[in-house]
Amino acid sequence: MPARSFTDFVNVNPMTEDVTMKKSTFKLLIAGFVAVLLVTSFLAGYFVGSARISGATTATQTASQPAQQAAPAAGAQVSADNDPAKGDSNAKVTIIEFSDFQCPFCGRFFQQTLPQVDSDYTKLVK
Repeated sequence: MPARSFTDFVNVNPMTEDVTMKKSTFKLLIAGFVAVLLVTSFLAGYFVGSARISGATTATQTASQPAQQAAPAAGAQVSADNDPAKGDSNAKVTIIEFSDFQCPFCGRFFQQTLPQVDSDYTKLVK
């Protein structure tokens, strides 16, 4: 196939400054422009959306979390005396649960893990 030049696709008349091109070339240019515009729009939306989500998450976490308090000393003493309990009072294992109503991991423990522990170890855990 012989090499093609620019003038094979576009005809320029230097006297009138008119540019003519084949319909197929024009349609190909328009399709390429639309494709580039769609890809650019998608990427811009993705980056703007991800920036908003990460910014909103940070703002939500900052607003919902109170000021950081000093962590309790290691080996804090916890007793199960006279506290509300579920299960056999003479059970060999006692689970003391500390949870937060807004914590997704605490919610997952309550919905999935705790019922399984209750059903599998009914007489052994309180």
